[in-house]
Amino acid sequence: MQKFRTLTSKQKSGFTIIEALVAVAILSIGIVATAKMQDQSIRGNFVSKRINTSVFFASGEIERRAGLNYSNATDTDNDGLAGLFDIEDNADDSTTIYQNGHEFNVFINVAEDEPVEKVKTMNVIVTQNNNRIAEFPYILRRD
Repeated sequence: MQKFRTLTSKQKSGFTIIEALVAVAILSIGIVATAKMQDQSIRGNFVSKRINTSVFFASGEIERRAGLNYSNATDTDNDGLAGLFDIEDNADDSTTIYQNGHEFNVFINVAEDEPVEKVKTMNVIVTQNNNRIAEFPYILRRD
């Protein structure tokens, strides 16, 4: 009769298949989480670039308009405060700016004698693909 040798706990070495599968699963979860984080970071950078570009365009338009004569900023459709948030054809003035293949629309709305007399409130709205990206109010006063 043949005797079979049994392994004692001291003679066992290496990992079981279950331990290896658990380790691979944990590693896979970490890699997928890192890839997702990178994707979100890239998307966040794109959105941030769009917002920064919009702020640049809006501030440039505000500076240009603020440097003009007070009478040059006019409420062309006489809608006052109600029209400060108009875009497209309802805006008092607009301009389109192209940068790096992207189209940005800048809409300027003016409310005269608001919030007090001899003051004009100007609101600059920047959109891209019909999405509002930035909005900046500005007060012009008569000197």
